Amino acid sequence: MSETTAANIKLIGERLCLDFVNTVDARLRQDAPSYINSYADLLTWGEHAEVISSDTVTSLLQEATQHPNVAAATFAQAVALREAMYRVFYAVVEGIAPQTADLDIINLALGAAMAQTRLIPTADGFIWDWPEHDRALDQMLWPLVRDAAELITSGDLALVRECQSDSGCGWLFVDTSKNHRRRWCSMEECGNKAKVRRFRTRRKDATLTNTPLDRYFAPTAGL
Repeated sequence: MSETTAANIKLIGERLCLDFVNTVDARLRQDAPSYINSYADLLTWGEHAEVISSDTVTSLLQEATQHPNVAAATFAQAVALREAMYRVFYAVVEGIAPQTADLDIINLALGAAMAQTRLIPTADGFIWDWPEHDRALDQMLWPLVRDAAELITSGDLALVRECQSDSGCGWLFVDTSKNHRRRWCSMEECGNKAKVRRFRTRRKDATLTNTPLDRYFAPTAGL
């Protein structure tokens, strides 16, 4: 089995912003590792999630080499934004009010992103989007925060769920299933693991139930 990295991590959130939030393994564990640990990792994940192109990655890596402090600050901003998004969506799942400080982080990033938007002509008319940039090191954060804002203000917000695996997964997703009863981030991962655990538990219980009692008591002399 290949190691999970920023270049191949599963994208199961059904929304771009949730896939970004899910770049931390086993969210509910205190020692959960992140799959994004540098500006280069951020770009790698961005290409994997089709936020930016490979050509843009090459340009931004060159720009980051020339401006390492800006790249480091952008990486720190990305992590702060990711964690603020996670806390806001987790609050939604739990039915509690999100912290104002977390919304402030998102709003600040959203303001910076929307300040860069332009009307872009397409074959079907015009759209709000960003023109091609070669030097804006934070450009891949723009579609992430806009997607988060769109999800937060949409009807799909009520469909945001947390993986119910007892392994500490904690990944978030929009439940697009027909009956809205999806429990796992993915059936192939947490769903199958949960099934295996339940099967082993049932088999263990059945074994104990069907075991003759004389296995648990040593014979007493004279009886």
